Amino acid sequence: MSKYVGQRVKRTEDPRLIKGLAHYVDDIGLPNTLDVAFVRSLYAHARIKSVDATEALKAPGVVAVYTGKDVSSKVGPVPCAAALPDLKVPDYRVLATDKALFVGHPIAAIVATDKYAARDAVDLVNVDYEELPAVVDVEQAAQGGNVIHESFGDNIAYKLTSGEGDIEAALKSADRIISQKAGSLFSRRRRADDLVIDADTTSAAHATRSNDRHSRKQTARDHA
Repeated sequence: MSKYVGQRVKRTEDPRLIKGLAHYVDDIGLPNTLDVAFVRSLYAHARIKSVDATEALKAPGVVAVYTGKDVSSKVGPVPCAAALPDLKVPDYRVLATDKALFVGHPIAAIVATDKYAARDAVDLVNVDYEELPAVVDVEQAAQGGNVIHESFGDNIAYKLTSGEGDIEAALKSADRIISQKAGSLFSRRRRADDLVIDADTTSAAHATRSNDRHSRKQTARDHA
């Protein structure tokens, strides 16, 4: 352990990054690869009245356009990793169907022959929004506020009480009581450089992390 503690440790990934020899997701070019760009919500909370992709489908290089309604019956809801008593889990889809729940919420996916064609076509998709009051304060949202998921009736995902023994009796017998309020905007944080899969199901699949710090390759055969 003394070999590392307090010592300068040379990073193994530096030479290829400094020399420009590192490989990133954009550097991997499999045959017939398509690119995707997303139409994202301009509003923090809005009802999606309609999505018109007619002009986007006519754009050069565009192969397909998918909306939430196109994929909702083919792709299931995004699973929730938490398991808590009485947790309210919304039916959250990969593309918004009826409502946009935050600024940047993906509404439609543009698939094209390259990333530039896909991005240009994003501007050709016409989304008709009905802007709704947004929730910008956590405490106000918990006390009532504007309900985001109407099926639940409120904005409280779950209530969790911790403690042992007779808490009320302990408070009454205490010489001094100190109250403190604590909060967190995020229940979980994740690294931004998640694993990206660039796959050709008829031949091989290559996997690499986007920042190449922990890059690796793997090959998968399609036996179907």
